[in-house]
Amino acid sequence: MKLGKVDEAFDFLEQIERRQRRPMSSPITSLSMSKRFDEARHRLEELIAKGVFPNKVTFNTLINGLCKSGNLEEGFRLRDRMLATGVAPNLVTYN
Repeated sequence: MKLGKVDEAFDFLEQIERRQRRPMSSPITSLSMSKRFDEARHRLEELIAKGVFPNKVTFNTLINGLCKSGNLEEGFRLRDRMLATGVAPNLVTYN
């Protein structure tokens, strides 16, 4: 992906997500792997606000990244958000 095209890529993925009514975890995974947790969390909240609810994979990816980076408190807050959206944690969530 060429520099400067990231926003266009996110816009394209958002269009797909709206049609499918489910998120694609790739953007959040990419942001999390790049330790861009604020952006990943912001994207997650944007999806929820639009009625596109993340699945376990999406939540677990971000929780895992937060915890590995030492931000356990934020990981637990995100776990609580996961529960609030009706997604039940699994073994991966707590691993």
